[in-house]
Amino acid sequence: MTHTKNLILSVNSQNLKTFFIKKIISNYKYWLAGVITREIRNNGQREGYEIRTLEGEKSVLASVKILSDISFNKYAVNRSALEDFALRAIKIAIEKEKIILIDEVGGITLLSDKFIEQVRLALSSRMPVLLVVRSGARTFLDTLSSMSETKVYNMEKDNYSEIEKKTDEWFEFWIKRINHDG
Repeated sequence: MTHTKNLILSVNSQNLKTFFIKKIISNYKYWLAGVITREIRNNGQREGYEIRTLEGEKSVLASVKILSDISFNKYAVNRSALEDFALRAIKIAIEKEKIILIDEVGGITLLSDKFIEQVRLALSSRMPVLLVVRSGARTFLDTLSSMSETKVYNMEKDNYSEIEKKTDEWFEFWIKRINHDG
């Protein structure tokens, strides 16, 4: 069985997405590079988001505690976290010939044309990409789903096990292929 080069997961639940991404990183970290987003919480309240590389570097992506010329809802957006930090991490993933993980494309990341262009470059690179998209990012998702070598799955609580199995099969296929080609 062959698999598309790019796998896009559209996820609506933050908890489901976080659980899934943690499992993917736990199982496949050696083969992965890229970025993930996490909530910044203080006393149970969300104060923003940070973006992290899989090597542990992190930068505040958006927060109620920073000032910026761009914002999303109540959060000021740190443009350099997207246009410097995240872009560098994605470029390094391509150069290292790793499976590229980009978590996530949503309202905040869609504010940066440079970030979106880097995502497109990653999807067009020779390396496979696992891209997580907030289900609310319809326009971007519609554009991506029309790309060749790209499969989109809508992950929900009811189909989690099925999507997890398909994603594991996708990883196993690409790991074997990278080992064979490398």
